[in-house]
Amino acid sequence: LSDKLLPEFWLAYINSAFVSWYVYNFVYARAIRTMDFYNFYIQQIPIPQKALEKSNQKEITSLVEKIHTAVQSNNYLSNVEKQAQVKEYERQIDHLVYELYGLTKDEITIVENSGER
Repeated sequence: LSDKLLPEFWLAYINSAFVSWYVYNFVYARAIRTMDFYNFYIQQIPIPQKALEKSNQKEITSLVEKIHTAVQSNNYLSNVEKQAQVKEYERQIDHLVYELYGLTKDEITIVENSGER
């Protein structure tokens, strides 16, 4: 499966709001005493079939590249506009991940209002 997913897609996917919510509610909540992020836990995160399509990955990887460019600039830490743009790119990634799962507006609201991110 990992050979079908671009590294930049993986990076965005694992850091998306949905995956953070999912891991907190369905992996971490079931952990006993502690939870180290072992391969076993990563394998518990469902990957929708649509994510295997390169066209869906390309949209997300394009945003990852934009984020990378912005944060590598010399003035990123002092440039509020660049920081806001990165937040917007992250929001766009979250919504693309929601689309991969076919989440409804109500389901998106649950994820975004969970506060577990």
